[in-house]
Amino acid sequence: MTGDALHLPKGLGTFDLLLAANLIDRLPHPKRFLSQVLPSLVNPGAKVLLTSPYTWTTEYTPSSRWLGSSSTDSFYALKKILLPSFRLIDRTNLPFLLRETRRKFQYTFADATIWQKL
Repeated sequence: MTGDALHLPKGLGTFDLLLAANLIDRLPHPKRFLSQVLPSLVNPGAKVLLTSPYTWTTEYTPSSRWLGSSSTDSFYALKKILLPSFRLIDRTNLPFLLRETRRKFQYTFADATIWQKL
């Protein structure tokens, strides 16, 4: 199924494991996703894996809605939003490679965090 992470179909259900890979910094309302949509998608005790390089751009997210201006600021804002409903289990840097053109690639790191819903 393909859809909009901020406008998911009714009755989608809840899950024991959710992956949101490189999504947060491509949403028009990342805080809404983290505080409203995400908690409604997972069962108590469920695990959530979030990855993001925090490469904010106004093409996707108005600057007034960025979680932070740096990856450190973004992580602490993410943590502040999630801590009432989730506990942080682990955090690591996750390397990945993007192919931009036939001859141009971008090697970068995402901030990978694992959370458990309380």
